[in-house]
Amino acid sequence: MQCARHPNDETALTCTRCETPICPKCMVPGAVGNLCKSCAGNNPLHEVPLLRLALGLVLGLAGGTIAGVLLQSIGFFLFFVAPAIGGALGQAVLWAVKGRRGPRVAAITGIGSVGGAILSTLLTGVWRYYFASPVGAIWFVVGVVLCTGAALARIHKW
Repeated sequence: MQCARHPNDETALTCTRCETPICPKCMVPGAVGNLCKSCAGNNPLHEVPLLRLALGLVLGLAGGTIAGVLLQSIGFFLFFVAPAIGGALGQAVLWAVKGRRGPRVAAITGIGSVGGAILSTLLTGVWRYYFASPVGAIWFVVGVVLCTGAALARIHKW
């Protein structure tokens, strides 16, 4: 059988969704088998209504702001607390988008986490302290990275 996109390539693979013959060059591994590029691009789990994305972004910003305020005050314990806060933030965004996943949901999660942390420094006035003491700023950035990483890990479906 010939590949649908590469007629010169022999293949025994087919797309698990549409049964189109595909070669290893154009197959996309999926959760249920190999998919062609058109089926892989049309994942219903990635389709999120705009209103749900906006709600996810608002929850992400609110959660990121709360996380930023908490990370400013916990010191060394941020290595233990930041991932838990990030997981909760990721779960809140997942709830807002009704369990949908994909690049858009990951983007609003990251934007919400980092943007909320920046917003928290502006609201509390701590940003002035970070100019005077860069060590505090480094600790805060480490906490934000841990929190954002945990939130994105919660969004990502392994």
